Parts: sequence; structure tokens; C-alpha cells
Amino acid sequence: IRSRYVTFSIAGRGMRGSDKPYTAMYPGQLTDGLESADTYVYRGIIADAIRGLEYLMTRPEVDSTRIVTWGNDIAVMVAARRSEITHVVSTPAYLFDTVEHALKTSSYPLAEYSDYLRLYPDRKNEVISILSMYNLRWHAPAVRAETLLRADHSNGIYSPEVLAGLENGIAGDVTVHESERSSFKDGLFAEKWITEKFSVRMSKRSFLNTGGAHFNGRFVALYQNQYRRTSCASQGVKSVSSRDQTSLRLTGDNRPNLLFIATYCWVEFSKDIFLSTSV
Repeated sequence: IRSRYVTFSIAGRGMRGSDKPYTAMYPGQLTDGLESADTYVYRGIIADAIRGLEYLMTRPEVDSTRIVTWGNDIAVMVAARRSEITHVVSTPAYLFDTVEHALKTSSYPLAEYSDYLRLYPDRKNEVISILSMYNLRWHAPAVRAETLLRADHSNGIYSPEVLAGLENGIAGDVTVHESERSSFKDGLFAEKWITEKFSVRMSKRSFLNTGGAHFNGRFVALYQNQYRRTSCASQGVKSVSSRDQTSLRLTGDNRPNLLFIATYCWVEFSKDIFLSTSV
């Protein structure tokens, strides 16, 4: 992937490399601020991913007609909010019918939600209401990009059978790959899928990664021919010059609007290409 594509990796707020002034706890990040829609941390984390895409689109070495977002649930969320995304590789892990599946497992990350509900049982209805704003089920119809859903194995929480509800909701073409219980084999399938989709013009392509533990973003963008490949280490960051805020709206199907407030940095690069940074 990195030899053929511009990759732009994002560490959302609270993640390592982006942990000041806010530092996430693990476990605990998925429920941080869940007492209200205004304070839930994921309104900002998803906005960070969207801002990363917006920055990537300004880079002259990127082919803006082919952008892949690769990650977990947030990859789908970004594709639903921004039409610039042409392909999605997503491994849903916690934002599809969240409470329903969290109550069935003691495995993390979903167990963070069931732990929270055991601690605050009186908040269940409010938690369900807040998380419905992020439910991939309601955002799927806005995803028109070609999508690869990386499902669990047949006995997993997010098996192909469970993800059928998401698959059928996505407007664009969807491929579902059942996990082979091998991160190497699953990753190889995804890389081959991307390569096949971009096989016509191998000279320039792009990526955004938005998945990790629990959020780590990477955009993959195609190199334009006139730019040479290089590395982050050789180019580096000269300075982080300023901070600002932006607001975005996330609207589910017949769900209330959710206002995202994103704090981000403008990054000044020393030369032509910079492959990954934290925002």
C-alpha cells in the first residue's frame, strides 16, 4: 500500500501523538462524555477524521478523484459525510446497533458500553438515544462509495449475517469479506481488493485510514505523476502554526442533528510530500 499510495494517518484527539490537552483512557474512551450528546467525545473524534480528509484534498500530489478511507466504523461515517470518498474499507467494531450487541458480549471494545450501563443503569435510554446518532445503520444510505466490509467470522459479533443490515443499507456497491481469522490473510484480501479497484491507472492513488484502537485515521491518496515518492522521516514537519475550530453536522435518518466541534492544527511541510501526521 505505502509503495503505491499517499497514506495520510490520523491520530484523533486523545490518541497517542494527539493526547494534549485531552488524553483518552483505555478502556473508557468509547463512553467518555456519554452522559449527554453535547459532551460525548466521539462528536469531536469523527470531526477530526473529516478535517483530515479536507486537508488531504488540498494536497497537490493527490488524485482527488480516487480516495479510500480505511478503518473501523469511522471510515463509513466519513464516507457518509463527504462525497469525495470513492472507496471504503471498514471493519465495523462498535457503532452498528451498539447497545444491542454490547449486551451480548464481554469482549472489548463493545464491553465498554455494557460496563457503562451496569454502572449507570438509569442512563440506558439516554445512552441508546445518543448512540443512535452514530449508528451506521442510519448513515449507510448516504454512502455511495464502493465499500468493502470486513466482517467477523461466522460466530463473531459482527458476522456477515449481522452486517447484512449494514450491507443492504449502503447505497454503493458492497463486498463483504468474512474474516479468515488471520490478520495477514484479511489484510491481504483488502489490499488486493483496493488494487483491483484501481488497476486501470496504477500511477496515482490515495488513502485515509480512520481505524485503530479505537480511532486512528489513515487516508490513502494517489500520487500525482509529477511528484516523487518520499518518506515522512526525510521530509518531516517544520512547524505547527495555529489552531482553529470548525463545526460540522451529522444527521441520521429521522434522527436529531449532532453538532461536531473539531479542534485541529494547520501543519506546515518542509517539501513536496508528507505521508502521515497527527491532527
